[in-house]
Formats: sequence, C-alpha cells, structure tokens
Amino acid sequence: MTPLEAFRNEFFGEIDQYMAWHDGYSANTSVLDLLNDSEKSIAETELTEALQFKNADPRAVIGLGHLKSERALPLLNRLACISAYGYYAIQAIANTNPQSLDADLICQALKSGNYTLVMGLGYFFEREYIPKKVLDGLFEALSHSDYLMRYHTLDTLAKFCKVPEKIKNSVFKLIVSDDMPANYRQAIDILKKHAVNS
Repeated sequence: MTPLEAFRNEFFGEIDQYMAWHDGYSANTSVLDLLNDSEKSIAETELTEALQFKNADPRAVIGLGHLKSERALPLLNRLACISAYGYYAIQAIANTNPQSLDADLICQALKSGNYTLVMGLGYFFEREYIPKKVLDGLFEALSHSDYLMRYHTLDTLAKFCKVPEKIKNSVFKLIVSDDMPANYRQAIDILKKHAVNS
C-alpha cells in the first residue's frame, strides 16, 4: 500500500459510524507524516473537498488539523458551527492558528446551542485567544434553554475565568434547572464579577 493509499484508507475508509459517534472519532494521523510535501498537498485538497461536498466524517477535520491547513481555516470555522463537527473543528483551528476564530460565526453557533463547540473551546483554547465577542456570547449561553449547553458553558467559562471550585458549584446550582431565567442572570453576574477580578 502506498502512503497515499494508506492515508485514504485511514481517513475515508469504512468504519462503524455509530461507534465512532458514540466513542469519539479518531484517526491514525501518523499516516500523514509519511507523506512527502507533494502528497501532503494532495491529502489537504482531498480532505478539504470531501468536507466541502459533505462526503467525509470528522476524521477529515482531524486530518486538516494535523496538517495545520491554513487554507482550510474558513471551512473549519464553518464546520465548528455544525454539531457533528464542532468539537473536532475547534481542535483543528486551535492546532493550526488559534487567532483565526471567526467570532461572528462562533457567536451564531452559541445562540443555536452548539455545545460540542463549547466543549472544544474549553478543551483546546486558552482565554487569551478568545475574542471578547465570543466570551460575551459564552456568558449569554449560560441562560440557554438547553441544560447541556448551560452545563458545558459553565465548564468552559470556569476554565477561562479561573473560577474556584466552590464558586463553580454554587453557579451550577443556579443553572441546573430549566426555565429559571432569574437564576441564570444571577449565575452570569457571579461569573462576570469573577472574570473581572481574575
């Protein structure tokens, strides 16, 4: 098997999609390291086009992140707003150029309740790379109607704002129940005050 064939098999070969979705997608990125420069360019193009034409699962995003594909960054920002790709796209952006987050797109995704994106921000980004607009959007996401969105947003903000566990636990009690807007506003106020002082 040639290096390009090994790449195509690893990133486009058949897998159990349900188990990959359940356990998390992964790919043996070492096959990309075996490609020469010309072959890496081919791989980058094939991964990008497959995602553009919706013919690829998140393994292709993982591949672009490993290749640190600058030209794929606009596409990765768009994919970050799609729940199935959000976590992986955020990781790829962070690995390639963490200053390239598209704040407008990310904020739209926050309003839609894309918690996989929020998880990715918390795992792969440091606060210094988060635009103020995105940070403000995260604070507002604490009042989202979806509990999972509120939960993961709290985790991410607690990291960015260096919130002590005791305060995080008290805020969690405010956001855990649905349809409690007054509690959500209180939670936002507590975290904002801590963010100013952190």
